[in-house]
Parts: sequence; C-alpha cells; structure tokens
Amino acid sequence: MTDTDTRSEKLTPEARQAAVDGLKHWRGVKGRNAIRRRFQLRNFDDAWALMNTVADVARKLDHHPELLNLYSRVEITLWTYECGGLTAHDIALAHAIDAAVDALSQTNTD
Repeated sequence: MTDTDTRSEKLTPEARQAAVDGLKHWRGVKGRNAIRRRFQLRNFDDAWALMNTVADVARKLDHHPELLNLYSRVEITLWTYECGGLTAHDIALAHAIDAAVDALSQTNTD
C-alpha cells in the first residue's frame, strides 16, 4: 500500500468517533463524513491572518481544507475527496491546525 493509499483510507465509524472525541474544538458535520471548526474573530484582518496560517499548515501536510470566510467568521471543514470521508490525514491536519492556532493566539494578545 502506498502513502497515497493510506492517506485516502476512510476511517471506520469507531475510529472516526474516537478521533473526533480527541479533538477539543472540532465537531462532526451533519449529513457528511467530515469535521468542522468555527472561529469568530475580532475583524476581517484577524480572519485573514488565521486563514493564511491554516493555508501554510495545510500546504506543509499536502492536504487542503475547505475554508469559508464571512468578515470575522472562519469555518474550516476537513474531509478527503478521494474516499468521500474522514481519514487519519484529516485528523492529523486538524491537530496541526489546532497547534498553529494556539501559537497564533499567543502572539496576538492585546
């Protein structure tokens, strides 16, 4: 099995639940085999900075999330197109995004 095959292997329902339970801020998406995290920021500039941070993390992991921005709100949805569901690679990206957001939050204090 190649790395691409492993990265596109959909999690079993049990593995999916255990993975989501291990993510503090992420929730399952109703009607989809995906997870989502929502942010309400102070303004558009902060939202854009967050999206740039997420883009950098995603690029490094070679996995790309759905990003939605509406002024100061950002939603990140993770799932893998190739298998139509959630994979271990999505979970790894969620953890990496959380770590990057935590670091960003610490540098953006008033």
